Amino acid sequence: MTAPSEAAQATGHSRARPLVTANQVTAARLVPMPLIAWLIYRGETGWWFAIAIALVVGSTDYLDGHLARKYGPTLLGSLLDPLADKVFLAFMYVPLADLGLVPAPAIALMFVREFLVTAMRSAYAQRRIQFQTSYLAKVKTWVQMQGVGTLMLCALLDRAGAYALLGATLAVPVLLFLGLLVARRRVYRNLWVASAFMALPLALYAAGDARGDLRIFFHGSAWILTALTWVSGLDYLVGGLSRLRRAGGFGRADAVRVVAAVALPIILVIALVAGASPAWAVLGVFAVELAVGGLDNLLSLHGRAARAAPWGARVLGACALFAIGLAAPSAAPPLGAAAMALSAIGVGLEFWRARDVYLS
Repeated sequence: MTAPSEAAQATGHSRARPLVTANQVTAARLVPMPLIAWLIYRGETGWWFAIAIALVVGSTDYLDGHLARKYGPTLLGSLLDPLADKVFLAFMYVPLADLGLVPAPAIALMFVREFLVTAMRSAYAQRRIQFQTSYLAKVKTWVQMQGVGTLMLCALLDRAGAYALLGATLAVPVLLFLGLLVARRRVYRNLWVASAFMALPLALYAAGDARGDLRIFFHGSAWILTALTWVSGLDYLVGGLSRLRRAGGFGRADAVRVVAAVALPIILVIALVAGASPAWAVLGVFAVELAVGGLDNLLSLHGRAARAAPWGARVLGACALFAIGLAAPSAAPPLGAAAMALSAIGVGLEFWRARDVYLS
């Protein structure tokens, strides 16, 4: 149930419950994501449908944010909203790496960053070390979402269509930036950032077109997105280490989370791209482990974080099963299914254990 606002609490009255809550919108965003990934594997027609559905899903991100601000956030909402964004990105970028549109190493490193920052957030939260989210970290997800859509559209369109798309996506923020600068004499940072990031893909496409190798565009754009992802996480990955040392340093549970955060996305991407593991198992493990990472951040704030042994057994056990599948390709499908089952059961137990926290 949506929490009352501070103003409503002060007057002793709660706001009327909306017909659709922010949590319901966020949960609805998760439902079509497996369909999006499935459509990406269905060829050109599937890609068009995937882009259309992804556009609708991405548009609802504003709606659930609006509802949360209007009617008040909830603990469950704070868990679901970033989860929906990360699962959305995994279910689009990872299949594209499997199909060779974007480089698998870049996508693996992109999600190493996501898992690693999540692990570090838990370590900091357990020690009451607080961070103010940087501007770059706030826009990172938006840029990633816009980037994957642009890459897919450019792969579908012919040369003229791709130039028109990239030119239009650059022209819109530039014209808005200049118009608002003249009309209001203000520099809007979001528009400046958007203009800069829209100029890079156009330059890369022109370079790839000139050399007759559009991999320059697709691979170069993917690496830029990955670099942005890592730069946006430097506060968590580097800036907080001195504060963590002063608070006692890494414990065993922290070390297990960090090792798992690095190993899991790398092995998952390799198992999918270079092995015979089924895509549904790889993407399923991505989804449930991203989910439990967000839960772990929440539980760390409440002194209820999972211990090292069950965390390591679940994540490293799944990694081992996928790794064995790489060595024995004929056994990769059942091993992938076993890894998915291990991960899902472990994550399910963790959510059940902590239900009193996030459902309160």
